Amino acid sequence: MKLFKNDITLDCADEMKKYLLAYDHESSAQCFSSLVTWAQVHDFCWDILEGHIVIEGTYRPNQGIEHLVHYIFPPIPADGKPTAEGIRAAVLAAKKVFDEAGEPFMIKRIPGNMKAAFEEAFPDTELIEDRTYFDYVYSLEGLSELRGKKFHSKKNHVNAFERDYVHEIRKFTPDMTPEVLDLVDRLNAARNDTPEDAGGLDYERRVIELPLRNAPELGCIGVCIYIAGRMEAFALGGPLSETTICEHFEKASVEFRGLYAAINRAFCRMARDAGYTLVNREEDMGSENLRKSKLSYKPIKLVDKYEMVF
Repeated sequence: MKLFKNDITLDCADEMKKYLLAYDHESSAQCFSSLVTWAQVHDFCWDILEGHIVIEGTYRPNQGIEHLVHYIFPPIPADGKPTAEGIRAAVLAAKKVFDEAGEPFMIKRIPGNMKAAFEEAFPDTELIEDRTYFDYVYSLEGLSELRGKKFHSKKNHVNAFERDYVHEIRKFTPDMTPEVLDLVDRLNAARNDTPEDAGGLDYERRVIELPLRNAPELGCIGVCIYIAGRMEAFALGGPLSETTICEHFEKASVEFRGLYAAINRAFCRMARDAGYTLVNREEDMGSENLRKSKLSYKPIKLVDKYEMVF
């Protein structure tokens, strides 16, 4: 059950982006290309309340639980200038919708640069830090060139890949979608995951085709690496702001040493050449292995996130 009236589809891109791009909230959660990708899993929907866009979603606390928990993302005003007064009005309007539906009310993924406004708007309500959903932000120039001691190991991985494998780097186009899906299926079949991780991969496989086939409409760019004529790695991302691209997917076959480092550099170079200066590589979802990997690329900042439960 969706509580707000508007589904998130390709058709509402222009209207939603007027709000989402008005303020550099820095949060991958409110990147339009990510929202439309994951809408079918998280029931994302939206409305304009008190001059703010408010996005609602759902999640299951555990895989075996059928009941869905509803929440909103932090409201964003059309003028790109969030204030405590405006946020309070939009949040209370959203809470009224939840109350009328008999659903508990919470706000998730409040980014650090909106924290002060929320604290002023609701001084008696606690903001709870949620490290699981911190975003990792990197310099595209740094990841494109891998200069210096801190990138020494990544540079070695790329050099080893380029030395050991004859390969071709190609810009992604939607007609490559079947090859990407084949790569994803091959990689998933070779994994030995916990039921929870396998469930996450199943969700990802369900949603990935939409941004692939509609990349130009979403403003997404991507890159692929071929070895012996077969696609073995790809990456895809979409605009988060004028300066930041959000990398949504990055996949590579582990049988080729250095391929992950190579596809990351290729994507960063493409994004840099497209005019972006930063890349947001999203959250680690609480995975220790993923956290270790994201930290190894030396982020220049983490976007802290908070939630509020009323």
